[in-house]
Amino acid sequence: MLELFRDATAAVLSVLGGDSLLRGTVSCKVNIEHGVQLAGLDENMVVDRDVATIEKIHNPKVGDALTHPDGSYILDAKIEDKEAYARFVVLKV
Repeated sequence: MLELFRDATAAVLSVLGGDSLLRGTVSCKVNIEHGVQLAGLDENMVVDRDVATIEKIHNPKVGDALTHPDGSYILDAKIEDKEAYARFVVLKV
C-alpha cells in the first residue's frame, strides 16, 4: 500500500512540482505553495508562509538547501510528515 502512495505522490509532483536540487546534488520535483496560512500557538495568530512538498525518498531535513525555479530556499520547519512525502516551511535566501 505504501508503494501506491509513493507512486501517487511522484505522479502529482511530476505535474505540479518544479525541477529542483535538494542539498545541491539531489535532483527532485518539489511543489512550493506561496502564502499558505498557518495557525500559530494561539487561535488569533495566523501567518503566511511558503511551503514545499518533497518526496520522502529524497530524505529532506530541516536546514537543507533547496534550489527551485522560484528561487533558493532553506527548509525551515517540518509541518507535515506522511509516509510518502513531507511538507516544510521554507525561507527564501
